[in-house]
Amino acid sequence: MNRGWFSVVGLLAALSVAGCSGAPAAPASSQAASVAASPKAAASQASAAQPSASGSLTKITVASAAVTPGQAGVWLAKDAGIFAKNGLDVNITAIAGASTTVSALLAGDVQFLNAAVPEALSAIAGGTDIGFIGVLEPVYSFIFEVKPNIKTGADLKGKTLGVPAAGAAVDIATRVSLRKLGVQPDTDVKIIALGTQPATTAAAINGTVDGAVLPLQNALQAEASGMHPLLNLAEAKLPSGNSTVYAPRAYLNAHRDVAQAYIDSIVEGTVRLKHDKAFSLEVFKKYLKLDNDDKTVSPVYDFYAQQVLPDLPYVKPENFTDAVDVLSQKNPKIAQLDLNRYIDNSFVQSAADRHLNQAPA
Repeated sequence: MNRGWFSVVGLLAALSVAGCSGAPAAPASSQAASVAASPKAAASQASAAQPSASGSLTKITVASAAVTPGQAGVWLAKDAGIFAKNGLDVNITAIAGASTTVSALLAGDVQFLNAAVPEALSAIAGGTDIGFIGVLEPVYSFIFEVKPNIKTGADLKGKTLGVPAAGAAVDIATRVSLRKLGVQPDTDVKIIALGTQPATTAAAINGTVDGAVLPLQNALQAEASGMHPLLNLAEAKLPSGNSTVYAPRAYLNAHRDVAQAYIDSIVEGTVRLKHDKAFSLEVFKKYLKLDNDDKTVSPVYDFYAQQVLPDLPYVKPENFTDAVDVLSQKNPKIAQLDLNRYIDNSFVQSAADRHLNQAPA
């Protein structure tokens, strides 16, 4: 694999971001009319929320389970004034625990979640009506780090791997990684839940476990301690629903202008991110709470800007495949879901039709 992302490990030994969320060039092939109008109809009917005559903005709160660089397009939209330009006053917050974030969404405490899909799928299987309107990280943004003596997938057999929680995004990514390496989860290796991402990273560094799938920031810490990457999941382009944008269907139907403004802003924020590195580095340092210089933060920016964040965050059924496969083993109802019924790409399509993903001349 390309190890260029890890050439500055020495500089990044102190870099630490706790946690990660929970997870394409074309839209999904179909979606229910009750989720949204057709893309063309939506493009003509849904416009960005605009300030009232008094100049006030529409206030919304968006949440994730943790602060990760997968949210960077949202950060840029906030700090570059793009949300305000599109009529929104956005409060960005992190709520610990995937189930807690979904509960806050369903209670109306937040309007949109940027989060991994496992808890959403469980809620849908339980009868909750949710619409997925964007995927901020359509590929896994993790690195599989292992001890120095592990060189191939075959070397993993009989070893122990750590994950924060069973059935969550990193656990699913770990199982996907193992299968890609020709290793059977739970049969060839032991997977243990350690509670949190910091605990998982610490266990990998101190040798309690033989390896772990880690967010880039934590992977760089592990590399500084002597571990090495066995697989770059983002580079492998394995599809994921990490950092998926979703909201209750009832809210989307009642506030299509707000949803359109939110997606428009994310698309425009991602454009700014990819074409203004200097500004983006400052935003990364702010939200990741880092005081490091640009040389430290730059590899994190490059990884997400070049390998992870899409220009247009279309939702595709394959973004959910791995989560469905893992979760349906305990909840068979999840395997029976027609995910196209819950995918609404009309907002992204409208942004694409208006060329919001194109950099200014």
